[in-house]
Amino acid sequence: MIEKSFSEFLEELFSSRGVKLSWLVEKTRLPRSTIKNWLSGSVQKPRHWQDVILIAKALRLNKNETNQLLALAAHLPIDELLITSNREEQEILAFWIDEKLLKEQNAPFQAIPDISFFVGRKELIETLKISLTQKYHRTFYSLEGMGGVGKTTLAARVAYQFRSYFPDGILWVQMSASDKMSLLGNLASAFGEDDIWRNIDLISRSQKTREVLANKRALLILDDVRSRNDLELFLPPSGPCAALITTRNKDLSISFRAKSYSVSSFLQESGNSFQLFSHFLGKTLVQKNRNLISKLANALGHHPLAITLSAGRLVNESISSVEEFVNQILEEESNLQHLEFAERSVKSSFNVTTKSLPEAVKAVFFKLSVFGEVDFEEKAVAYVIDQAVTNTSHILQQLYKRSLLQRLSQERYRLHPLILSYVRERKEIADSQKRLIQYYVKFAEKNTDNVVELSEEGNNILYAINLSKSLQDWDSYLQGILALQRHLFTKGLYTSALEYYRHGIALDETHINPVTRIRLYANLGTAYYHRAYFEDALQIYKDGLALAREINDESRISLLLTNISACVARQGNLEQSAEYLFESLELAKKIDDQKLIMNALNNLAEKEKAIGQYENAEQYYLQALEAARKDNTQHFSTILLNLSALKLELDKPNDAEKYLFMARKIARKMDYKKDLSVVYTNLGEVYLKKGEMKKSRRYYERGVKIAIELNNPFLTAGIRIERGKLYLELGEWDNAHEDFAHALDIAVNIKEKESEGLAYFGLARACFQLKNLEKAKKFGLTSLRILETLHHPKANNVSDWMSNTFDMDEIK
Repeated sequence: MIEKSFSEFLEELFSSRGVKLSWLVEKTRLPRSTIKNWLSGSVQKPRHWQDVILIAKALRLNKNETNQLLALAAHLPIDELLITSNREEQEILAFWIDEKLLKEQNAPFQAIPDISFFVGRKELIETLKISLTQKYHRTFYSLEGMGGVGKTTLAARVAYQFRSYFPDGILWVQMSASDKMSLLGNLASAFGEDDIWRNIDLISRSQKTREVLANKRALLILDDVRSRNDLELFLPPSGPCAALITTRNKDLSISFRAKSYSVSSFLQESGNSFQLFSHFLGKTLVQKNRNLISKLANALGHHPLAITLSAGRLVNESISSVEEFVNQILEEESNLQHLEFAERSVKSSFNVTTKSLPEAVKAVFFKLSVFGEVDFEEKAVAYVIDQAVTNTSHILQQLYKRSLLQRLSQERYRLHPLILSYVRERKEIADSQKRLIQYYVKFAEKNTDNVVELSEEGNNILYAINLSKSLQDWDSYLQGILALQRHLFTKGLYTSALEYYRHGIALDETHINPVTRIRLYANLGTAYYHRAYFEDALQIYKDGLALAREINDESRISLLLTNISACVARQGNLEQSAEYLFESLELAKKIDDQKLIMNALNNLAEKEKAIGQYENAEQYYLQALEAARKDNTQHFSTILLNLSALKLELDKPNDAEKYLFMARKIARKMDYKKDLSVVYTNLGEVYLKKGEMKKSRRYYERGVKIAIELNNPFLTAGIRIERGKLYLELGEWDNAHEDFAHALDIAVNIKEKESEGLAYFGLARACFQLKNLEKAKKFGLTSLRILETLHHPKANNVSDWMSNTFDMDEIK
């Protein structure tokens, strides 16, 4: 058995947690280069176990996962480390010993980081504690107030302080994000409800997610709710799940009859403003100049963000400048009489603070609005403003010290939403927009296969692509969506891919040349194929083929012929599929393109296997593998998977296992989620054949989970069928029936005849064990008819089972 490496296991854990590299650096305080070396495999065994423990704690690994990570790094397990470690180290290791903490590890905790310095709100926190920790909630609770008063900060503090009261976890949803489908899916899947990805429309996914939350003793925090429609999608029904929202819209709590709590500026007599000033300027200095600071706090209306901005301005200046600053604030407020007092306080503080900035720093600051609500790294800003990274870093640090920026990690920042709205009032960003688009499009092209970097900047790249679309910068738009092709497919973002490529094809000839249009046809067809819309995929591929023939682009003719053959094979026409493949292979050999040769040979092998010609299939697979090696590509995990499936058909599980471990290594490194799903499924079958049922079940469940996350119905149907076989072996007839029935529904819906025939066979066997003989006969005959029509080798298995189980003369 081939053991996975430290880097492979760490990358698997990193990807499954959905975190960013910058977040991990911030949490562990380990150098970014160190973690990247571990993930890439440049360093296989970290020297210090304490560093491994920091990673494990940040990722909230359970004890078994942590011990496995330690073992792969050649360190002792937790129990043995406890014996040899000092007291300080034992306190860190206690994370995996304390029963209460162990229980918390298994519950989702999605809150944003809590700040180290928090001022005031003690009475409100106690009031919220009484409300949120009740056993039954009829409606939600609302933190209401203008921007900058600290609603989100308060919600985060509540999440951390009240965590022990919610055994089913703390959930956090950033409602300003536009992709509500993914947000709903992430909520349900946090509780293991992976079937949520089957709900492909907003309403059904919302209903399913709310059902999942209904009986959970959890706290759901919806941050920055802006509309009633969005809120209705996420609110759990009355029950044990508490929901807390932050919003500027006071009408929401009224229309839902919810309990609202006003979050406003600090009260003058509370002393909170002095505490906040003291945090920035020092307690001694504030006490010594209390009258001046009090005058400034009054001028700012004791508004938290206004105080933070002003303190950031004064932190490096002498206290004598405070009086002058107060006068500037009062003068600025007199020019803002059209605004409410609280907003005047923030806006005036913002205006005075930005006026004091050096011109070079000010110019950079106002260009940052180009990033909108996404966070950004120093390198991206440096490119946008066309300056050196070192100089850019210095400018961003100045803005951070003045509280004009929020820092998320050592090199990553964002603008507070209220400050963003002020910065956006300046319209001088057209050139910055173009440079932002250029940066992220180039980044996508450069890092096509870099899993870590793309996961870090994925949202920003999509933001840039959408920005290029809004600016009608079609060259950049097309570059971006074509560069992201592999990322979109390996991450299962098929809906986004369909949208992007359909829009690209719709552009007129002045914006798109024939070669680019052919690439779009190929990508759009692949997106349809992955969603099991085989007829749509076939038509799109044929449109691309016609254009490729028109300009005599032989490489793309070969590629599209191979793609077309796959669609035709799905429709059961294996002879026509083979004709397309032989033409594709001939062209690929003519132009000596090893990747195209590999694709054609792989598909020919699949055809031979489908009709039971296993020796021919193996020869084609091995030729395809050789072509992949000549091409020096690591994108041949699919061939290894197909070889493993062939070995399983030939009842050679050890040979299959060997190929699967090779495929798993590639799929993990490249983050090919679809291939990983198939790897786990086939490993499930390997251990089923070996009689290792617990292992088999575990791998099948992993395969199903990924397939559902990818929203890939064809893949999901196949894995359900395979897992159903395991349940039959275990005697779990009801579970087997459920999996086969589920697979049949999908197969019928996507018109995939092979899966339909195999699902009927599984249902026949399950129904027989459940003593429903009439249905068993009916399903068995239906399976036999479908598989015989397809000339499928499994038709013989069905025929043998029917003959051994029933009186066939009587049935006929």
